[in-house]
Amino acid sequence: QANELQVDAAPLIPRGPLAGRVNELEPARPLAEICAAGRRSQPAAALLLRREFKIVYNILGGASLWTIRGLPLAP
Repeated sequence: QANELQVDAAPLIPRGPLAGRVNELEPARPLAEICAAGRRSQPAAALLLRREFKIVYNILGGASLWTIRGLPLAP
């Protein structure tokens, strides 16, 4: 799923290894979590909020809605 759904210009860190890789992200920078429909990205967004990231979004509708609206995915 990750290879098919990466949003253009966004770093890709799958939910599984996210807890061990949060040090690669900047807590003050806004982050958006996305999956196919928005349900699996919710736990990832919650993890980042628990780790004191300030601005975290869970993309409702996920990549499915993202593509329906014509927004870009990585090639």
